[in-house]
Amino acid sequence: MNRIVVIGNGFDLAHGLDTKYEHFITHLKNQYVQSINSDIKENSISENPFFCLVPQAGSNKQITQNEHRIVAAYNREINLWEDIENVASVEYTAITEFETRQVRHYKPAIKFKNSLLASSFENSLETSWGGIENDYKEALTKIITTVSGSAGTTHAPQLNSDLKNIVDELVKYLSSVKTPAELSEDIVQKLYTQPLIKWHGKKMK
Repeated sequence: MNRIVVIGNGFDLAHGLDTKYEHFITHLKNQYVQSINSDIKENSISENPFFCLVPQAGSNKQITQNEHRIVAAYNREINLWEDIENVASVEYTAITEFETRQVRHYKPAIKFKNSLLASSFENSLETSWGGIENDYKEALTKIITTVSGSAGTTHAPQLNSDLKNIVDELVKYLSSVKTPAELSEDIVQKLYTQPLIKWHGKKMK
């Protein structure tokens, strides 16, 4: 009989490819850090599809969000995701109570534009994380089982839009992962082992 080889989860990882969801999340973090360190820092805040920076709690609330730029504190480069809130300083053009403009500096807080991605970032810290599709299932279940219109509930169309944006970015990331020129001989050899399945008492050949 002809042999059907089913290649499932782990074949890519066995070849050392960074194709796990955790790798994707790390990529998004590094990409945002790089954009902040770039020469177009204003755009990195306002145009990123997943993140934006807002003043940390307790700062002036009257901030014109489209008038701001990153200022690295102490002339230090931002190397890590955690550095964004701990090292960076954001220069905002604030509107005072007298309707005058004042330039002020605040410590930034990272705000997610995508609620589903925010859940995945948080859940990815758990060793038992089931992946983005599991986060989507849980969010959708919450919508279905929650009374329509309840405060704090993301509605299905927005959830689906969040998922589409994540999938589009995930496809771009996976397409950029470098694949080996040749498959690992040790791994491929395991595909040719005799199957252990028996059907109707007859050993498959």
